[in-house]
Amino acid sequence: MAVLPQKVSNKKIAWSIAVGLLFSTVGLSGISRSIAPDVLALVIFYWALIGGDVRPKMSIVFLLGLIVDFAVGGAIGIHSLKYVLLLAVAVRLGNRFQMCIRLKKIAFIVLTFVVLEVILRGVVLMFVKTPMDIKSVFAAAMWGLTWPIVEAVLAKNYSRIGFK
Repeated sequence: MAVLPQKVSNKKIAWSIAVGLLFSTVGLSGISRSIAPDVLALVIFYWALIGGDVRPKMSIVFLLGLIVDFAVGGAIGIHSLKYVLLLAVAVRLGNRFQMCIRLKKIAFIVLTFVVLEVILRGVVLMFVKTPMDIKSVFAAAMWGLTWPIVEAVLAKNYSRIGFK
């Protein structure tokens, strides 16, 4: 018996990105914006790790980042840079990621988000001279812990096809 993946519908990808964009721009009620998870980043990273024709395009990811930057009133280009770097990491390490066990996947996600948050806070620090907020770095680590939820919601459907 072979396990063959079904084609993921473009509607599912578009809806998941739209919901991620909504949560990233409006925020989650009861959670401060500085510690709220960046749902759009998790969705983009998920689809980028799946790979192939499902992977988001660099220009679309950049534009989504600009939309988030304008909506939250932050430094223009920071979310775009984050999403583009996430896409680059996913393209580079996607095959290895798919072969890891769940605990290693979560550790990889946490490490990736923490490193990117430190890099982006460093870029902002260079130009704006604002102190680095350790809460945002800690929150980025917590975003990675939500990966099993994101993966469960967006997981591909697999059908078992028996050959006679």
